[in-house]
Amino acid sequence: VIDMIGERIPRTLELMLVANFLSVMIAVVLGVIAAVKHYAIADALSSLGALIGYSTPNFWIAMMAIMVFSAWLGLLPHGGVQTQGITFASPFRALFDHLTYVVLPTLILVLGWTAYLFRMVRSSMLEVLGQDYITTARAKGLMERVVIYKHALRNALLPVVTYIGYSIGFLFSGAAVIETIFAWPGLGEFMVQLAQVRDYPTLMGLSMMIAIMVLLANLCADIAYAIVDPRIRYD
Repeated sequence: VIDMIGERIPRTLELMLVANFLSVMIAVVLGVIAAVKHYAIADALSSLGALIGYSTPNFWIAMMAIMVFSAWLGLLPHGGVQTQGITFASPFRALFDHLTYVVLPTLILVLGWTAYLFRMVRSSMLEVLGQDYITTARAKGLMERVVIYKHALRNALLPVVTYIGYSIGFLFSGAAVIETIFAWPGLGEFMVQLAQVRDYPTLMGLSMMIAIMVLLANLCADIAYAIVDPRIRYD
């Protein structure tokens, strides 16, 4: 069971790590802009986009993306992964060919998770910007950039770090659907196959592996608290 899982873990981690990194970066940037420009056009558009991304089923977006980018435009492959033609003589070409298979499934995972994190960052930033110490920092004459990124953002990221720890479970649940649609040979597709053939021993081993990864992610989130908020170290 370990050997079977080990063959597919790199594929799933490839999708999850890239999707998680991109989602956090995009959500933090857009969330801060939306909170600072509250009630502005940027806030309205980004909130509308987040609402659509959060509400739309990812399997429907995945099928629409396949229809547009693969069937109509022919720009990206509709599924699978690059396994042939990879040689040391053309590493850059092989990397480019592999990335074309990664784009669509990663994009679908990024859309859903970014919309969720954006709403969290925006609401947390709005709450922090209304605190007294932010008003004091501005009254002391600090630059607005310093107030936003040094004082407000670090405190606003505390609840966000918690949900980033939960992202492993979220991305695994989404990966089971996305990997199946795109025929991506990862743990999500593997779990669906095991359920279909009722391979219970392997399914239990895979479930235990996912549970361990979720627990480790939550542990890393707890450790990150001390980095984001120095007051926790003294406690």
